[in-house]
Amino acid sequence: MINNQNNTNQNAKVALNKAKNLLNITKTLLVKQENNQLVEDNWIERLWKWANENNIPDHKIPRNKDKLLSLRFLDFNRQQISEIPSEVGNLSNLKEINFGHNYLTKLPKEIAQLRNLEKLSVSNNKLTSLPKEIAQLRNLKELSVGYNNLTSLPNEVCSLINLTSLELCRNKLKNLPEKIVYLRKLNYLWIQDNENLILDNKQKEWLTYLDKQKKCFVYAYDDLLNIVIKDNNRKYWIDDNTDLMWDIDLVFCTWTEAFDYVKKLNTEEYKGYNDWRIPEIDELKTLIDKEQYKSINGDYFYINPSLAYSTKRVYDEDARYWSKDTYANNHNYADVIDFLDGTESCAHKNLKQYLRCVRDNSEFDEDLDDN
Repeated sequence: MINNQNNTNQNAKVALNKAKNLLNITKTLLVKQENNQLVEDNWIERLWKWANENNIPDHKIPRNKDKLLSLRFLDFNRQQISEIPSEVGNLSNLKEINFGHNYLTKLPKEIAQLRNLEKLSVSNNKLTSLPKEIAQLRNLKELSVGYNNLTSLPNEVCSLINLTSLELCRNKLKNLPEKIVYLRKLNYLWIQDNENLILDNKQKEWLTYLDKQKKCFVYAYDDLLNIVIKDNNRKYWIDDNTDLMWDIDLVFCTWTEAFDYVKKLNTEEYKGYNDWRIPEIDELKTLIDKEQYKSINGDYFYINPSLAYSTKRVYDEDARYWSKDTYANNHNYADVIDFLDGTESCAHKNLKQYLRCVRDNSEFDEDLDDN
């Protein structure tokens, strides 16, 4: 009887100890969970603080935790920011990011945590390099890093095999990674305006494949694509249908600056000529009216209506070109042509748009007169 009582007491003690241990474990787990919650809330608080300091409105960075964590699109275009906070890497549901037209000098490596990201635009900044961690963005389809100060690309970019659009124009690239030829799903490639860019033979073959077989729209100054006429290292197009010579080099300027720029070109006899001018609106139209003119725009002045309102078109002025003509209904505006959707519109003269100078190619006519 006594032994049974002792056994019962012993079992009760064991059970009590187990209960105490379980309680302690539960308390420990609760403390850890609470600490984890505090850590999570800390990065959110830091992100909100950054957003407040940079005047980011609530609809871009919600000050509500649930809404913040469910964000799928982040648009910081023209917010005058100079850095991307590393905390952005915790927004795991993001599909698209637009940090265009700011003052960024680098990207945080934490951006690689955004495994669902499909579109990343950081064009028109001051980037000098890209993080190697970008290779982890395996779902990325569109990468826009044009109009920066990149002198090279990390080899890891070549791991982004799902890319369909790659914008590298207007940088300072001297070469491309050897294995960039692995990017064979591209539909759009911009590599123009990298003056010192040299491609190896495999990369030239790759461009040819993209252009001829893949039907990728390749924007590049390369003889392989038959889109550049070279004259003593000078580049321009001659449209046989209108006998106009179009300069390849682009300028991003206001309407008034455009006139000053043309004056400077002619003073310097740019590319051997002193009669460059801003095109008239009707001359610009000849480049987009494919039914009436067999124009040269199919290679460089390419118009793709499907891009006009897609995420690839990030800024309204991305493809607007100045004409010399003042808008009839408001003298503060000038006529422009949009080379993404082929429409004629107007832009305020104080805003910056693209300028491509033109001249009358009269040399052929003069030769006939001489004969």
